[in-house]
Amino acid sequence: MVKCHEWTIVCLWLNLTRTGSHFYRSGNLLKPSLDLLLFTSQLSRSLGVRGTILLFANYYGTVAILRAVTPAFGRLAAIEARLEGEYRAGMGRVGREAEEVAFYDGGARERDILTKAYMKLIKHVNSIYKVCVLAACFDNTNRLLDSYCL
Repeated sequence: MVKCHEWTIVCLWLNLTRTGSHFYRSGNLLKPSLDLLLFTSQLSRSLGVRGTILLFANYYGTVAILRAVTPAFGRLAAIEARLEGEYRAGMGRVGREAEEVAFYDGGARERDILTKAYMKLIKHVNSIYKVCVLAACFDNTNRLLDSYCL
């Protein structure tokens, strides 16, 4: 049984974790926004309105390209979770029904089912890695070109 002070510590830890992740997310949004504002103000002082307009056009174009190229990682993670669940369900079924599998000589069939589920999962995870690498390469290349051109 959980004691009262242990439950309080758990609740406090959860609140701190949520608050920390909120600050982390807002920091990820606040710092680039501040950089954009400061950089734009310095650019407008040195190059005028034309430089500012070109900068915002460049940012808008970059965002449009990244949205078009970057896949839906949430959907890919959901598919991965579903495939992991199918694999774990198969493993659990073998564990629960091991006696019946052995009695009816179904080991080869169960192994085939588990192998297919595992290979689907591995194929999907490898495709996610490939997509992540390509998206990261494109993003880094885009940043390099932006910094070089500006």
